[in-house]
Amino acid sequence: MLNFPLFLSVTLSILIAIIFMTRKDRNAVNRWLSATIILTVVFQSIIFYIISTGLLHEFWYLFRIGCPFYYLTPPLIYIYISLILKKERKSLRHYLLHIIPFAISVLDISWYYATTTSAQRISEILEIQKVSSAQIYLGAGFLPSIVHYYARFIQRVYFLGLQWLLLVKQNATSKLKSAELKWAILLTTVQTFIVIGYGFFTAQIFRFNTTRVTDSFDAAKETSITITLLGVITICLYLFIHPKILYGVLKPEPRSGAKAKSKASETGQYDWLPIGIDLQDCCSRLEQLMLVEKPFLKGKISLSIIANELKVPVHLLSAILNKHYGKSFSDFINEYRIQHLLTRIKEDSNWDQFTLEGIAIETGFSRTGYYTAFKKLTGKSPGTYLSELDTDPQPITPQLQ
Repeated sequence: MLNFPLFLSVTLSILIAIIFMTRKDRNAVNRWLSATIILTVVFQSIIFYIISTGLLHEFWYLFRIGCPFYYLTPPLIYIYISLILKKERKSLRHYLLHIIPFAISVLDISWYYATTTSAQRISEILEIQKVSSAQIYLGAGFLPSIVHYYARFIQRVYFLGLQWLLLVKQNATSKLKSAELKWAILLTTVQTFIVIGYGFFTAQIFRFNTTRVTDSFDAAKETSITITLLGVITICLYLFIHPKILYGVLKPEPRSGAKAKSKASETGQYDWLPIGIDLQDCCSRLEQLMLVEKPFLKGKISLSIIANELKVPVHLLSAILNKHYGKSFSDFINEYRIQHLLTRIKEDSNWDQFTLEGIAIETGFSRTGYYTAFKKLTGKSPGTYLSELDTDPQPITPQLQ
């Protein structure tokens, strides 16, 4: 009954994982996180297929290997949604806290394999194939197997609650109803149905544990698996129908009745911005760096140096300068150099004791580059500008583009 949806979900998931891993976009963290989530689900599905077809005794070395991955999927999905909505990265320590249950499960499985022989594991597998409900007791490491069923349900509900809180908050504060918000809502909605299905199965485990009634145990398990597979298929089809998400290019869409803050959002110039990137935050940090650290004063400055200071990919910074500011890197840097040079001339009463070339070199220009940049950004040659200062005590403010 489940062979076709299982085959379809695994096939679609593998295709999407390959696309995520091979596509060329600037946000490597999100795309590899997406691929990891999908491959984790694929691995769980393959393990289920082996169990459901009665082949587990031939692959006894895979017995309970999938258990830790059930703990891995919920926090990875939460981290993924947090990154694409909040567009900020927290410390590695913060993320590692989310995978503590996964680490404990790995240790539990390791203990089980270290303390049992292959013959014992095969014996337990054969017993589970005869009596399905035996799986909640057999295959235990230092933790009883039934603990994992309850713990996984609690963990799923916990992270699902965090996701909905994040979505409600984002929906209330966001000025744009973006494609990434819609995608996050769909992903969390599907996950909600999956958790409800698993909750039904967990309830039957509790019922069996207290009453020893097994009449609905297999049906509950099959229902939970069916909902999971249908959820995976839904997500995969949604991604294929919305290639902008799949290929990492999302365009913010203004809400009805709301005015976009910038011309860029109105004209669609955000098409180039990768998912999970906060343009306003990047620009704010870039301008703060230029005003406070003044890296443009260094003679040897490059796009990669600035990108490294901001901790963003070089190609992303280049795209922001070209698409958002409408400038090349050299023009962007030269604007700050010229403005700094003119500010120094204006504030230093002894400016006439220095040559403009000398001041220019101190602001990071080469001996030949400052003349062209000065005239391009002020509309005047350095000599003309200085002569006007001699006759007019108020220096002309350059009209920087």
